[in-house]
Amino acid sequence: MQRLRAYFSGQNLLTFSKMKFMDPEVGYTDLETAYPNQKVMVFGLNVTF
Repeated sequence: MQRLRAYFSGQNLLTFSKMKFMDPEVGYTDLETAYPNQKVMVFGLNVTF
């Protein structure tokens, strides 16, 4: 093994919500069709032999 690299990337990491489940087609209320912010986390490992 010549090289080992671990990485992490994230978007909207400080998005907090009390909602456990939400249908994006329905929205927050019956009159609103807004999408919630999504929390995205990416982990990776790059190995060169």
